[in-house]
Amino acid sequence: MEGATHLESAQMTMAPEHQEDSSRDRSTDTSRPEDEGAAETKDVPDAEVREDAATATSGDTWKGEQPPLHLNHDALKHIATYFIPGTRRKCIDITTLQRGTFHEIRELHFSDGSTCIGRFTRDKKEHVSVLESETATVDYVRKHTSIRVPEIYFINCNPQHVVGAAFVLMEKLPGRHLYCFWEKLGLKHKLAVVEAIAGVLAQLMKLEFDSIGSMTAGGEIGPLCDMAYPESEWDRGPFSTTLDYLLSFVKSGMPIELSTAKLYSEVGDTVRWFCRRQKDNPIYGAPFRMIHGDFDAQNMLFEWDGGEDLPRMTGIIDWDYSQSGPLYYLCEYPIFIQDVDFQKEIKFWPQNKILRKYFVQKLAAHFTRGSSARRDVQECFRQKNLTLNAFNAMFIGRHWPSEEEEALALACYLKIHDPETSDHEYAGRAYRGKIFWEEDSEMGSDDEVGEFENEGVGEEYQEPLREYNTESEDGSEGGSEAESEDGTNNRPASEEDDRDVTERFQ
Repeated sequence: MEGATHLESAQMTMAPEHQEDSSRDRSTDTSRPEDEGAAETKDVPDAEVREDAATATSGDTWKGEQPPLHLNHDALKHIATYFIPGTRRKCIDITTLQRGTFHEIRELHFSDGSTCIGRFTRDKKEHVSVLESETATVDYVRKHTSIRVPEIYFINCNPQHVVGAAFVLMEKLPGRHLYCFWEKLGLKHKLAVVEAIAGVLAQLMKLEFDSIGSMTAGGEIGPLCDMAYPESEWDRGPFSTTLDYLLSFVKSGMPIELSTAKLYSEVGDTVRWFCRRQKDNPIYGAPFRMIHGDFDAQNMLFEWDGGEDLPRMTGIIDWDYSQSGPLYYLCEYPIFIQDVDFQKEIKFWPQNKILRKYFVQKLAAHFTRGSSARRDVQECFRQKNLTLNAFNAMFIGRHWPSEEEEALALACYLKIHDPETSDHEYAGRAYRGKIFWEEDSEMGSDDEVGEFENEGVGEEYQEPLREYNTESEDGSEGGSEAESEDGTNNRPASEEDDRDVTERFQ
């Protein structure tokens, strides 16, 4: 199993989001407790930091090296009182909700009972263009789509500001982070969530740009804001082709060890070979689309009461590091419906397969049958490949802590493209979380959404699927679940049924 060993090494370097402490595992509902407490104007210790489900932040799951911020709450209250529009009156209280790797999140309370969110950048060296680009992106998405995004009230890009950090004050959207309750949902509820997410991607797909880069204040595409770019080193674009964009992450001209530079050169040759073969493929070229910088469950807000009613999307948050890019990278399965080899994740594989198929079909259904846009959506998933997926995971938005780890990642990337190694058999497998990943047959035909129920879906799942489709068409609620001993229904719909089904699949 030499090949599997190499691939496992690549997975460890490419996919920290698939490790045991990942955001996928954060299923515990940690929404804000009811007792808010008295007015508090001091920083809350780490052990007491609360997570509110509508904080307009990702939660930043990795441990950071930045020290906690010491903010001037009096100055912040003054700004909030006099510069935020509306009838909030006086800002009277500030509470800490989250402290993550990149941001700290505070909730600002006003005398009329209203609130807003403050997000403060922990990295004093983060370039001002990151916050400026996020603001421009949110404004652009609000103007050109119906995607719910937080309204931005006030922005300060100066890390030396009297408040103590660069920050943005924004609307607090309703709902909770999807990761808080995803694993509690029954199948028909997950189908509703997946359909809503597909609707967001469909709208982003309709935003077209001539180049790859980050949004500027004028609504144009400018240089790329990416965590992999150290200050002004390397060409940051904007880029007119996907090849130029990818090659900008290949550090052939950087002051690194000769052996590492040689590996980067070989990676560059691999990318050139791939892109030249695909030069006429529309899913890799212009027009480019808007891609969210971290389109995961922690940045998706939904309202759900824990019962029969289907979850309702209430917003998409955290648009920092969003950019225009090839359609291929926009049309991607959400990570929480991808398969992972961890033992506790295996039980979700049958459901994940259904959700992936449904996701692709609902996304394609936003475009006219027989249209090039619809075919492009389907081809993005049919043509998923490790060459681009691994490149994205290993080099885009990535800082390696040491040159040794960087060299290991480069070597792993090259091994899976080398026909002389046993790893080569994995080169066509796009997803790294499951060693023996097999491509989904996501379509019953080239352009038929209606064949979903009959194409590769176990009969055990047909009833909840038909029930959800009926609800979607007529807006009615589904049948009630079995009641508990006290006559109430306080569990997610289809929870026990889904558990029985997944056990039969083992």
